[in-house]
Amino acid sequence: MRKKWIAAVVAGTLMLGLSACSSEPETVVYVQNVGQIVGDGAIAMDNLYAGLVIPENVTEIQRDQSQKVEELFVTVGQDVTEGDTLFKYDAKELSLQLDKAKLALNQLKNHATTLNRQITQLKNEQKKADKDDQLSYTLEIQAREVELDENEYNIENKNEEIAQLQTALANVTVISPVTGRVVSVNEDGTDQYGNATAYITIQQSGTYRIKGAANEMNLATIAVGTAMRIVSRADESLVWTGTVTQVDTDGGSQNLDGDMLLGGTGTMTGTTKYTFYVEPEGAEGMLLGQHVYMEVDRGQEDRDGLWLPEYYVCYTDDGEPFVWADNGKERLERRAVELGSYDEAAMTFEILDGLTVEDYIAYPAPICEEGAGVTQDKSQVKAPAGQDETLSPVVPEDTGGVFNDDILGSDPQDDLQGLIGDLIGTEPSGDGVNETVGTGETVSGSVTGGDLGGDFGTSTNPDLVGG
Repeated sequence: MRKKWIAAVVAGTLMLGLSACSSEPETVVYVQNVGQIVGDGAIAMDNLYAGLVIPENVTEIQRDQSQKVEELFVTVGQDVTEGDTLFKYDAKELSLQLDKAKLALNQLKNHATTLNRQITQLKNEQKKADKDDQLSYTLEIQAREVELDENEYNIENKNEEIAQLQTALANVTVISPVTGRVVSVNEDGTDQYGNATAYITIQQSGTYRIKGAANEMNLATIAVGTAMRIVSRADESLVWTGTVTQVDTDGGSQNLDGDMLLGGTGTMTGTTKYTFYVEPEGAEGMLLGQHVYMEVDRGQEDRDGLWLPEYYVCYTDDGEPFVWADNGKERLERRAVELGSYDEAAMTFEILDGLTVEDYIAYPAPICEEGAGVTQDKSQVKAPAGQDETLSPVVPEDTGGVFNDDILGSDPQDDLQGLIGDLIGTEPSGDGVNETVGTGETVSGSVTGGDLGGDFGTSTNPDLVGG
């Protein structure tokens, strides 16, 4: 009697458990936020690149090392405008050098006069000399002519020196040829490795470009001439457009100030990154050193409203458009939407009604059905027991990738036995019960035989009780 009573209790508990379990959906589909899919008016998460605003042009101001700087008027980090005084040479020293050069020039000219007079005199004497003395006069004249040629060469060099000094004296004050910011002042004229370097370096303002990093898996989407959309990381209301002007495919493993390429659903690690450069069409509001995000420009900023990729839109047999959406109660529903314009280039539909950026929708895989469960965690996705792999829930790569249906076993019997095992205990044979089951209690295990196991353990229909 006690055994029959226990069996009755277990059977009743099992029925209640199966009834409760029937509320758990057999199919669970992955859903994604619409705002994330379309970008929500800012920037979407697929093919998202980190960027840094850098100057397009750098101006180097060289210093005449032969001259002494009397005064430096700028410091590192100072903003300058075109025409501002950067530094001033010592005018007194320049004037002294110029006076010395002019004096030396006069001496060379006087020496030339003397040489010409000597050559003329020697030639006159040669005419009156005996034949035996002709050779000595010839040699003497030639020596004076060589000395005269050398003196003329020295005069030319001294004239050039004087011209340079006069120019330097006229430009004793050095002004900035551009507007920008002073990034370095090098008094020594060499860097730490002994290489010659500029005295003052100025980063030009208003001529920015953006340095970005592309992952090797996304590099194919970045090419010279590609239009890019640029968004300030700190303020998403600041948006610019630009064009890729250079892609550095030779230098891999580049690091952009600690930033990593973003793409798909998050950070991509363990892959090589390559540097590319974008020239913005306008730089208003852009700051040097500013961090930005970039994506391929498909006209996102030029249109209002909600534009959904066409592959999310399904049609009824009557041709009415709908999407598979979370109904707000953790269940999937077929939601009618009103379509507007179609963007052929971006392959998107304008959604006029039925959907907002706050909603969650699923990619229309074959397993989508009314009442299916929904999840935002791909690891929680479930396909029906025994579902063919070709019907596994698929999500486009640009909205999260592809995952497999190996969450459940391939044997329907194994799946069902695991389900029942959550309700009652296990025993290899006999009555299938190893513990008295009280009201509201469950114990883990599986049914393989006994009074309940023989009737229920091998059924493939969760609603079937008994033979």
